[in-house]
Amino acid sequence: MPLGIYALYYLLFYFCTRTVMVIPNFSVGARRLHNIGKTGWWQLLNFLPFGSIVLLVFFIIESEEKENKYGPNPHSEFKQAIGY
Repeated sequence: MPLGIYALYYLLFYFCTRTVMVIPNFSVGARRLHNIGKTGWWQLLNFLPFGSIVLLVFFIIESEEKENKYGPNPHSEFKQAIGY
C-alpha cells in the first residue's frame, strides 16, 4: 500500500477519536472549573492564543475550601477524614 493510504487511515482514526472525546473533555473541564468557583464558559479561552495557559493555571490551583454555588468541595470530607 502506498504511504498516502496509511496517512489517510491515521487521519480518519485521529478525527474519529477527537470527535468522540470532545464532550467528555468539556464535561471534565467544566467540573474542575466549578470546583474553583468559575463557570464552564471559561473553557472558551482555549480558542485564544494564550488562553490554554490561563486554563492550565485554573486546573492546577486548589479547590475552594468552602461550599460554592456549584456545591460542596468534593475533597473536604476526605481531608477531614485524614486530619489534613
